[in-house]
Amino acid sequence: MAGRHLLVLNVHAYGHVLPTLVMVEELVRRGHRVTYVTSGQLAGPLERAGATVLRYESRIPKIDPFEEVGDDVGRPLNLFLEENKAILDVAESALANVPADLVLYDFAALHSGRILAEKWSRPAVQLHPVFVHADQFAQYRCMFEDPERTGDETAGVLEYRDSVQKLLAEHGVARQAPEFMSAVEDLNLVFLPESFQPDAAELGDRFVFVGPCLGARDFLPDWRPPEPERPVVLISLGTVFNENPEFFRTCAQAFADGDWHVVMTLGDRLDPARLGTLPGNVEAFPWVRHASVLEHAAVSVGQAGMGSTLESLAHGRPVVAVPQSGTQEPIAERLFDLGLGTVIRPAELSAERIRAAVDELAADRECLLRVRRTRREIEDAGGAALAADAIEAHLERAGRAVASEPFTN
Repeated sequence: MAGRHLLVLNVHAYGHVLPTLVMVEELVRRGHRVTYVTSGQLAGPLERAGATVLRYESRIPKIDPFEEVGDDVGRPLNLFLEENKAILDVAESALANVPADLVLYDFAALHSGRILAEKWSRPAVQLHPVFVHADQFAQYRCMFEDPERTGDETAGVLEYRDSVQKLLAEHGVARQAPEFMSAVEDLNLVFLPESFQPDAAELGDRFVFVGPCLGARDFLPDWRPPEPERPVVLISLGTVFNENPEFFRTCAQAFADGDWHVVMTLGDRLDPARLGTLPGNVEAFPWVRHASVLEHAAVSVGQAGMGSTLESLAHGRPVVAVPQSGTQEPIAERLFDLGLGTVIRPAELSAERIRAAVDELAADRECLLRVRRTRREIEDAGGAALAADAIEAHLERAGRAVASEPFTN
C-alpha cells in the first residue's frame, strides 16, 4: 500500500519501547513515515530505525509506579495520567496541523492515544508488550461506574475518575469516561507468543499475537566467552529493579570458582564497584547485548520481566525467575506453569538455592524440550512482518477515515 504517516505513543520504559523497534524499522522499510513520541535513552535507536522522535519529559523516570501504590491503587493511575498529558501535549504541538493517518499507542499511553485518534478522526491500534487480561476492559468501566464493586473507592481513584472526565472534556471528546476507557480497539498487537498468554482464546481475533520482535539491538555492546568450553549463565534484573547489589553478590557467591561462567548485567543505576571483588569466573557489566550472551548460555536468571523472559525463551534457554515486583509475579507463574523454568521468591533467595536451580534446569531434558518448542513458536509467530501486515490491513479497512496524501520518501 502507499506509505502513510503513523504516530506511535509510548511511555518512559525500556520494556514497552524495545518490542516496537523492529516494527518501526519494518514499517519504514515499507515506505511509511513513523513519528514516535517517547522519553529516555531509546530515542537514538528509534531514530536509527527510521523514526522521527518527539521527546517528552517523563513524570515517572526510574520508578515503577505500580510499586508506589500503598493503600491507594489510584496512585499509579494518576501518575500514568500525568504521563499521558505530557505525551499528548508534545504530540499535539508537533502534529496539530498535520495529523497522522494512524495512531498506535502502548496500553500505558491509552489516554493520549485515544484522545488523539478521536480528535483527528483516525483509526487506532493498541500495543501490548505484556499480558492482556480478558476482563480488564470491563474492569475499567466498573472503576468509573461502580468503584465499590472492585474496592476502588479510594481518594486516589476518585481523583483519577474526575481527572479523566475533565481531560476528555478539555479535548472535546464526546464519549464519557466509562465507555472511553473500556472500549476495545479493532486491532491490538500483542508482543507475545500466543501460548504464553493464559487466556488467549477468550480475546478474539481483534488481538494479534506477533511474538516478542527482538531484533539485533546492536546499540548495546557485544560479549564473547573468554573460555568457550565453560557453561554460561546470564544474570540480570532488567532496567527498573536493578539497584540491588546484595542480589548480585549472592549470585556471585553461588557460582564462585565453580564450573559456570557468569555474566551479570547491572544497568546504569548500580556501579559494578559496589559488588566488591568478584570471583574470576564472574563478570559484571552495566550493559551488554543479552543475545550475544544467550548464544552461549545454558540458563538465564532474571526478574521475570516480559522482555527478558521472552528473549531467553527465544534463544532456547530456560529461566530461573526471581520476581522483584507484583507486576512480574504473573510472568513468573506463567513460566512455571508452562514448565519453562523455575521460580525463587526473594525471601527464599540464597547462593545455594540459585546454584541448585540453575544446575537442575540445565540438566532437565523435559524442560529443555518444552523451551525448544516455545522457541519454534516464537520464530513462527510472524514478528514485525505480521505486525506491519496487520497495521496495513487495518489502515485499508479504515481508509475512509484517512484524508491525507500518501507519504513518499
